[in-house]
Amino acid sequence: MSYIKDFFENEPLKAISFSILLMPFWYFSIFLLNHELYKKLDATLLIVMCFVISVSSCIILSVAYRLDDDKDDPKDIITIIGISSLVLWAWKIILLFVVYSFYFLFQMHMYLYWYITIYFALLVLFLIISFLKNYKKQKFKY
Repeated sequence: MSYIKDFFENEPLKAISFSILLMPFWYFSIFLLNHELYKKLDATLLIVMCFVISVSSCIILSVAYRLDDDKDDPKDIITIIGISSLVLWAWKIILLFVVYSFYFLFQMHMYLYWYITIYFALLVLFLIISFLKNYKKQKFKY
């Protein structure tokens, strides 16, 4: 029972668990888009790859949301990470649906590496926009 109590009291553990929700979708994406890589790699390496991609994308979007946020409440970080995980979850599902629909409708196969590039390109673009917006706020504040 103390493990459950520790989970609800530990803020970083909650944040990591939100980003772990993306891992099955990455595992499924690797299976669909690059089946040879899926067969060739060990399951542990695939899980680590999914974990790294999930956590890094969640961190990028959380930093972008944090830059847009005006509050400095440390409790708010878990909320920001939860929201960013839900947004990433939706973005991942939509992108996978579109890419796989193109494969079925037009026989256009997209490689996993391009899929990851498109996935992260929107996140990095959002991060750059957040940086510029925050920079303009700081510049006009003084």
